[in-house]
Amino acid sequence: MKLWHVLILFVVPLCATSGEVLPYDDSEPDSVLTVRETLAGPVTASVMAGPEYENHNLFEPSNVYLKIEAPGEEWWVHTPEPYDSMGIIQFINNSHLMVSLTSPTTTATVVLNLGDRSLYRIGSGAGELVSISSDEPLILLNGQRGYSGGVYWYRSIVDLEGRVIEFLSDGETCLPISEVVSEDADLSRLQQPLDYCVGITR
Repeated sequence: MKLWHVLILFVVPLCATSGEVLPYDDSEPDSVLTVRETLAGPVTASVMAGPEYENHNLFEPSNVYLKIEAPGEEWWVHTPEPYDSMGIIQFINNSHLMVSLTSPTTTATVVLNLGDRSLYRIGSGAGELVSISSDEPLILLNGQRGYSGGVYWYRSIVDLEGRVIEFLSDGETCLPISEVVSEDADLSRLQQPLDYCVGITR
């Protein structure tokens, strides 16, 4: 009896909302790949790249895959457009895998549920686990990108579903939360008032 379900989801548009389940291409690669990095845990996760990536031609469609291996089974995740690469961050409580997606202009953090293979976007920026509590894993998102009179960067702490717990105050200047978040943002777990000043760097 197989341990994994068939449903696999993973395509990440730049405008995807945090916590949104993302469809992805799970087809097996038809080219020769080389291993870039591997992390062993409840499964073995490997990032593998084809010739386009190895030639550093990052502005052409790349051939970078995440390969997941479990006893008697393996499955694949192809880097979705508009991203050209991905990297393994770490396992979370042996039930999730945190992954970064990158392009020349942006970075996003996504979480793969190892139980049902669903994948969802946590937010923009590079993720870092700051709480390993089995009840409440929390993720710090560094280098999140916003726009208000020009591009700026900020940081926040979110849960495994991408819901914001706290915005950080460090930065060159600040903007109120109400000007940083989108209208459809899930603020149900936010522990700060909307007029709290979020630290930003331009």
